[in-house]
Amino acid sequence: MTTKDKPALEPPAIRIDKVKCTACNICVEACPQEVYELAEFAVVAHPERCISCGHCVALCPEDAVEHEAYPEGTIKALGARKVPTAAALETLLRARRSVRNFKDKPVSREAVEELVRRALSSYPSVHNLRPVRVLALSEAERIRRVRDATAEWYRTAVRRLKNPILRTVYGAVAEREDKLGAYALVDDMKRLVEAYDAGRDDLFHDAPVVLVLHAPVATVMPRETVHYAAAQLVMMATAMGLGTCFVGWLTAAAARSGDVREALGLPEDYAVYAALALGYPKYKYRCAIGRGAPEIEWR
Repeated sequence: MTTKDKPALEPPAIRIDKVKCTACNICVEACPQEVYELAEFAVVAHPERCISCGHCVALCPEDAVEHEAYPEGTIKALGARKVPTAAALETLLRARRSVRNFKDKPVSREAVEELVRRALSSYPSVHNLRPVRVLALSEAERIRRVRDATAEWYRTAVRRLKNPILRTVYGAVAEREDKLGAYALVDDMKRLVEAYDAGRDDLFHDAPVVLVLHAPVATVMPRETVHYAAAQLVMMATAMGLGTCFVGWLTAAAARSGDVREALGLPEDYAVYAALALGYPKYKYRCAIGRGAPEIEWR
């Protein structure tokens, strides 16, 4: 069954506790789908419009909204003390580095599952579709197969881009973004393949785990949504003492190589939009370095 064939979800069950509800109108104003309306000093729900974003449950000052998607145990009171200060968050943002040197130490399944749960229990997605799926590669043989297929694809790409005739053909048919990236990075591709031939892992940097983030091609804004999720993953990994490095080489190859997709074992209607090498950092960074924020242009 493809994502297009999947049946539409039933509207969630929503109950307004009329004893608790004060008709304050917050849920009416905040709901992005106009699920709630105020009628004769009582709030009425229209579940068929609901996307289960949870705004109503998170905002109601009287806990009067009972939502099927958020049963008891999934809701946690959020006081001001629970939110990191701007200074604390800035420290975390600056502490995140691309880690390419990992300890020879496995990352347990429990740690990976905790990371994903903490980071992705809430991430931005259009209409709360939450399409992101995480493939965790930890078996050495599986990682080797993916690395082999990726390296071979780049070997072919370098050969074609170095050939004047094939380069001309590619330039005529490739998308502008693809073309500019390929031309600029051809020497880097060559070094990646040379490292592979020499027995060095410049793709995953010998990380014990590789996280592959994918989503249905048919969903709304899958690339952007996966990027939101990936950003939260790398920040949570930093907070948990883990190191990450984006593996753009794999993302690009998976979009173009059937062999890479086969090695990953992805469903046909899914695409890879981000990949992360994950492990325990071999070295500890002593300083959090600011590299300059972009200038703001006011109009």
